[in-house]
Amino acid sequence: MSSPRPEWSAETYSRTAKILADNGEADDLDHAHRLLGQETIRVFVGASIIGNSGAQTALLTAVNVAARAVGRVVVDLGGAAKSPVLTTWFRGISLEDAVARLGGTTNLSGDPSHDDTAVRTAPALLLAGGSAPDGRPSLTITWQSWVARAAADRSRLTEDNEMCLAPVAAAALAVAECFAGLRGRPEAGRRTVTLDLWQPDLLVDAETLPGLSAPPLSYAPAGWALVGLGHLGQANAWCIGLLPYIDPMQVGAALYDDDYVDTSNQSTGVLVRPRDVGHRKTRMVAAALDELGIRSSIIERRLDDRDSWRPGDPDVGLVGVDAPGPRRGLSKLGWPLIVDAGLGTGPLGYTEVAIHSFPGPIESQDLPAWQESARPVTDLKNTARAYQSAVDGGADLCGIVTLAGRAAAAAFVGVLAATLAVSEPLRRLHGQSGTAVLTLNVARPGSARSSLTPGNPPPIPSLPLGPHAGIRATCP
Repeated sequence: MSSPRPEWSAETYSRTAKILADNGEADDLDHAHRLLGQETIRVFVGASIIGNSGAQTALLTAVNVAARAVGRVVVDLGGAAKSPVLTTWFRGISLEDAVARLGGTTNLSGDPSHDDTAVRTAPALLLAGGSAPDGRPSLTITWQSWVARAAADRSRLTEDNEMCLAPVAAAALAVAECFAGLRGRPEAGRRTVTLDLWQPDLLVDAETLPGLSAPPLSYAPAGWALVGLGHLGQANAWCIGLLPYIDPMQVGAALYDDDYVDTSNQSTGVLVRPRDVGHRKTRMVAAALDELGIRSSIIERRLDDRDSWRPGDPDVGLVGVDAPGPRRGLSKLGWPLIVDAGLGTGPLGYTEVAIHSFPGPIESQDLPAWQESARPVTDLKNTARAYQSAVDGGADLCGIVTLAGRAAAAAFVGVLAATLAVSEPLRRLHGQSGTAVLTLNVARPGSARSSLTPGNPPPIPSLPLGPHAGIRATCP
């Protein structure tokens, strides 16, 4: 057993390594961190990624979340390495450079660092017709219209560009399966996992999934408010940034957060780079959206009752905060649509997702789950042995107690939750009923459950997406 680093704290320790500490897989905090650092995920990419923005979206998402979850992501791009990126994020640079910026490594022929045991035995993801040369078990990242899939039988859907968040969800599902397989779950990576963003609680035969015949994504909200810019908030921004607005300059984004980026945020925040540590989260996200042409306004405080909706404010609020206190007041703000995403906690619960939309049949202040704040951890009783080991090794007791009380998390769960949250207003703009509550567990396919919002939802001002053209419109 190694001597734990005394500098580990809630601000420096990986939220994903914390999964291994909490579930007992690692003996101490250093051990958990080291185990993740030794793990690899492989991605094999086929030639059809050239010119296919959906396939490129899936690749960039997979690398982004996988590189934050494990130590190494090795991508075999073949002849597509120098092909230009067509997606909104990283548009114009080469796929090879985009992979590198997201923390991945392009497999280079003859490079001995890509021929060790971890690489040869790593779980494999196939994309855009790629194939694993040694025939190892693999998952195919595939999608069609609003349907996302990680297929164990190497089957492929049409992989069209009708709904840009379907390849995002497919990539997140596939990485989640790889991560679970690395944790020793025997079924992970050997089963086909499907999510229909058009009707998320319906998992049936592929021929009957309604999302396969849902309308193409043609409109998106003209304004967004992102409340909380940590794990979930940045995942929401990643998804919004992928929406192909014809004129991004017409899109407004109001960014609410009072926090600064710390080292631990690199494990879950899909927009965080090492150079962002110590800077305001609002300004980091604003800079990223500004690069896409989306104009941002910064509110460097927490949402409160001063933020009642007024004409001209964004009509859609996406909330991603941990504390239930601010969430209880959401219904009183009068926003046309608020979508709150919440994640579970603990070594197993981190894969749980709950989406609540307001207005709905229940007011936010009446939700049973939000009535009391979680009790803070005040000592190391009933915590995993890794935390006591850290204190025994010289770590600060108060710092380790605080770390023990923080939620374990993985970037792929946040991104999958964001595809569901962002899809809520998108579905409504394209004629689907509103969803009041949606719950699912990423680790248990088929667990999704939902309830509908009664009546007709209020209209949401929207903007056209490419390749469609038009002017500002209000869709039901």
